[in-house]
Amino acid sequence: MLLLDRKMGERAPWGWAGARMGHAKSSEKAATDHLGLPDEDFDYDEFVKRELGAKPPGPPRVRWYWWVALAAILLAFLIPLILRR
Repeated sequence: MLLLDRKMGERAPWGWAGARMGHAKSSEKAATDHLGLPDEDFDYDEFVKRELGAKPPGPPRVRWYWWVALAAILLAFLIPLILRR
């Protein structure tokens, strides 16, 4: 039976009572144990160092062909202005 099939004031089935009474944490923990998720004492900084290396990446570089494209676009706009005089 779906939640929408319930009438106003009708009590929830026994399986839903745990969530209402605050017992959802234990059943939620048991349901997610097999996923291999980190515990509460998970150290994110240590994980990043282990996975990505200790050296942080530098600033992003602009590839040479983008500089050539920028120069070509600027020339395409500037040459007609210069030649119009």
